[in-house]
Amino acid sequence: LNEIGVDPARIVVGMIARYDPVKGYPVLLKAARQVLEARNDIQFVLVGKDVNEDNPALSPHLSEHFSDRICFLGQRSDIARLNNAFDIAISASHSEGFPNTIGEAMACATPCIVTDVGDCREIVGDTGAVIPPDDHHALAETIQQMAVGTDETRRVLGQKARVRISEHYSIATIARQYADLFQDCLNN
Repeated sequence: LNEIGVDPARIVVGMIARYDPVKGYPVLLKAARQVLEARNDIQFVLVGKDVNEDNPALSPHLSEHFSDRICFLGQRSDIARLNNAFDIAISASHSEGFPNTIGEAMACATPCIVTDVGDCREIVGDTGAVIPPDDHHALAETIQQMAVGTDETRRVLGQKARVRISEHYSIATIARQYADLFQDCLNN
């Protein structure tokens, strides 16, 4: 992420989601402001369609004071590369089903902070943190708690996330679960 101005000494907190009111960008940006006021060792990287400084829905939440520590990348095709660069991945949605971006982050061994919506709690399990939706204070506190840990602590948590997503949500696992379900339907 050096080419976009991310300081390698900072903890990188990323969110990948298209801009949509349901994705919780205003909540994330309020939390980011709270975190950045308290710490100078964290950088936010936000990625997704219409996630840029020109988006009129996002601009009221921006602060010039923190512009060097919040990067808006818009839509990108190098998601795995970005997830591998994140120290922490976020889903701030206030409504969600099964967020693929969290599964992708976990597959890249990135620990996640998610809101307690849809399947997020089940997906993350004990490999990350689950917070209430629409609560920027809880999000900010959880980011800071996860950032206080060492790189090694986050690496171990990320490895647990990778194992969890592989064991519970791999194509082979899902295919076996569907086969079992179909067999149960046929037997009943």
